[in-house]
Amino acid sequence: MEVFAAYLSGYHVFLWSCFFICGFLFEISLTNELFTHTVTQSGTVILDCSTPITLESTWTFDNNDINLNRVIWDKRFKQNSFITANYSLLIQNVSIEQEGLYQCTNGSQILSSHSIKVEVIPTVYLTVNGVHKEDQYVIIPRNETVIATCVASSARPPVNITWFVNKTKVNSSSIDHQVIATNNQSNDTFDTSSSIRFQPDGESGNITCVIDGLSEKELLAQVKFKVEIIPTVYLTVNGVHKEDQYVIIPRNETVIATCVASSARPPVNITWFINKTKVNSSSIDHQVIATNNQSNDTFDTSSSIRFQPDGESGNITCVIDGLSEKELFSQVKFKVENDRRTKNDTKISSTLRPSTSAIPLNITVIIIVMLSAAIILICLVAVACIVKKVKGSSQPHGQTNQTTPLDSPCVDTAENERVSVHLPKGCADYARTLEPELTNIRDENSTNDPDYSFLPEFEGDLEMQYMTPKSRNFSAKEMSLLVKMKTGPVYTRWMGTVSIDSENTKSVVISTITDRTLRTKEIHWQEYVKRVLDLPRNKNLVSVVGICMDAVSLYLLNEHIVGETLDKRILATNTVNCNKMNLMAPIEALLYVRGILEGMELVHSYGFLHPGLTTRKILVTDEGVCKLYDFCLSMDADKRVAIAKAQTMCNLNQFAPEALLRNIYTQECDVWSVGVVIWEIFSGGSHPFPSTEESISSLNALPSPPNEWPRRYGTLRNRRVFDCWEEEVSLRPSLNQLRLSFSKISNSLKSCGDRETVPTQNGPLALEEFGYTTMVGNTYD
Repeated sequence: MEVFAAYLSGYHVFLWSCFFICGFLFEISLTNELFTHTVTQSGTVILDCSTPITLESTWTFDNNDINLNRVIWDKRFKQNSFITANYSLLIQNVSIEQEGLYQCTNGSQILSSHSIKVEVIPTVYLTVNGVHKEDQYVIIPRNETVIATCVASSARPPVNITWFVNKTKVNSSSIDHQVIATNNQSNDTFDTSSSIRFQPDGESGNITCVIDGLSEKELLAQVKFKVEIIPTVYLTVNGVHKEDQYVIIPRNETVIATCVASSARPPVNITWFINKTKVNSSSIDHQVIATNNQSNDTFDTSSSIRFQPDGESGNITCVIDGLSEKELFSQVKFKVENDRRTKNDTKISSTLRPSTSAIPLNITVIIIVMLSAAIILICLVAVACIVKKVKGSSQPHGQTNQTTPLDSPCVDTAENERVSVHLPKGCADYARTLEPELTNIRDENSTNDPDYSFLPEFEGDLEMQYMTPKSRNFSAKEMSLLVKMKTGPVYTRWMGTVSIDSENTKSVVISTITDRTLRTKEIHWQEYVKRVLDLPRNKNLVSVVGICMDAVSLYLLNEHIVGETLDKRILATNTVNCNKMNLMAPIEALLYVRGILEGMELVHSYGFLHPGLTTRKILVTDEGVCKLYDFCLSMDADKRVAIAKAQTMCNLNQFAPEALLRNIYTQECDVWSVGVVIWEIFSGGSHPFPSTEESISSLNALPSPPNEWPRRYGTLRNRRVFDCWEEEVSLRPSLNQLRLSFSKISNSLKSCGDRETVPTQNGPLALEEFGYTTMVGNTYD
């Protein structure tokens, strides 16, 4: 038993010894675990030295002691570090030189081990085309490649850069370059530079560079951008704009020139030049930059100057500054002439006025002969008028003279040259404000203009008529408003009458701008009326009868057309009566197309545009003549588009893409709309594009145009019509090119010699097989 007890006692001692040794070794193994700390430069870290055994400990840094008891004597740690009660080491404001291995020891025993890695957060700088703006948009040129550069400087450790454009990650293959280099000022930090090139696919967006390789996850730089918008620039001299012709300005009078750059991004400035000499800024009457009412992202700049020409002719130019496009300007040429209102009087008075210098005999004789001839001519005209009047009064009962006072050649020619501004007493003040703008209405006669000649096959029977304007100024008492037709956001229209003379009245359509438009001055109504009065009479435009002014409003009086709109005429051709379809003959369809094209060419030549042109905006007379109306000044076109879009949901059948997306309206937009109208004529009223009510947000969302010509008019196929719908505006044909292309088709029809058949792919078909019934002479409500 004693032996067994001794054995048991020895066994217990052995077990306790094993437990003690294992526990000690386990504790040592725990203290030898390496803890890694990633600390941002200037940050704070605590290195724990607490152990189950309370001992006085010593800290080493890279195997060098830094303290004795609780006193730190190493100068690298003396200012920002101290020992806690449990011998943990607290380091504040960590620096790069404090990166390394730390050990808490007791004699030869290592109680804990720590590794500190110091991160340096880099300075990140992002530029787009060399420009950096944190809180503003960077404007970038349209259709140009953008270069974005991101630099992360003084980073530790080295970092990588990842790119995002509009939150979409950029593929690494698209990155132009990425370079990591040692910082020249600090060998312990690194600089990373990266660049990409891209073309924006929208009007605005953002580009972001994200820094990878640091413990801080949200390190990035971002720049917002917007695509530059080239403004529409419109320059007028005394309210008149002519691109290819001279503007006539009165002698010895101050000229007012106004330049408007509308819908620009960024805001632009306007610089003036007269005969290539820069105008001093102190001479500029005013220059205003305002946010565009329809788009808060674009701006309108307006500038005016007053000057007196110092020669017989010259030019005035407004140059747009502040865009990437350097050659953006508008120029008007001018000639100085005597005012037409006093020109004849000046000649006569200068002839009869006594002169201090002797007048050569031959000049005197010439003057006398000219005056005599003029007097004789006046007498002959007077006699002709009397004879015509006598003949008219002797007509049999039941016949009426077809020549109205407005059409008579005996009408006072002075009234044809300008609009009289003599008004009733109540209208005098308003008239005085308009008189300078309404006294130079031109007498246009364009019969020799080759751009408006008719197609060869129609010469003789349907010749274009360009007549001297017969418009006149009516007093408020001579005009009667009968029925209000429409009040829109811009115009108010009535059916009414005007008194032509004491016995005759004429039905007219009376238009003026709404009170809101008058207050906001969004539409240049007075300039529009003056320009309309300049238009020559043309069979494809609704004629102007005259104007009328009262104390507050200026009214435009147009002829009242008896007929219907083109869309109704087209629908009438697709109805079936008595098992026969009223199919429009090819020659009839060509007449409509030609009339529209010639009318639009004339509209463009006088500085007008026609936003919203559709078959509903074209009138057709009982004689089958298309007449255009409701066009506007080119400077007002962008506003008209914005107003129309605010009133209703629009699609590509009303407006070109650039008008739908950016409220930009140009002559090329009219070409788009003309193509739509032509398509509807040939397709029996079908639209070329879906009439979707969904908004189109980008060019990528545009539906495709049709690619097959309407089968019923296969012989009239014209590829130019499809070109009207090119998204790139420069690829669209001009109206003149479109008209000439249809002229060739018309000539080819004539050469066929058989007007009673329609050529098709399967050979000629008689019109009777289509159930064709001629539509000439029909009467429409």
